[in-house]
Amino acid sequence: MKLLKGSSRYVFLIGNYAIKIPSLRSYRNFLKGLLHNMQEVQWWFSLKDDRLCPVLFYLPMGFMVVMPKCGEVSNTDWMAKYSEYWKLFDNTAVNYITSKATKKLDFDKKLSESVGIPLIEKKVDSFGWFKGRIVAVDYGD
Repeated sequence: MKLLKGSSRYVFLIGNYAIKIPSLRSYRNFLKGLLHNMQEVQWWFSLKDDRLCPVLFYLPMGFMVVMPKCGEVSNTDWMAKYSEYWKLFDNTAVNYITSKATKKLDFDKKLSESVGIPLIEKKVDSFGWFKGRIVAVDYGD
């Protein structure tokens, strides 16, 4: 077992799973952790995008999210994949914000029909290897 501490959540890496629970450092961080967990569940089940790490199980109200444990991504791999693949999220965000959904987003159908897109922090720790591809492992904001 390994424990990782984020700004608003603790992540327990146990076997093949990553278990995310809200931080207990302060009431504010606890509430943020609940919200981040709820957002990951919402994004996963509304988009089912293969660039997001899947949510395997969750408890209501953000008390826990379970995802598959992903492999670590090197800076080199992340930069290469981000530059050719992940920037689509950025382009979609720019198009969405500027268009206010009045024109079709040139992204996949699921994102163009959704209310918004997940905001993924642009750092290597937010990504991992899952089934031979790089996915966002931290997309609750």
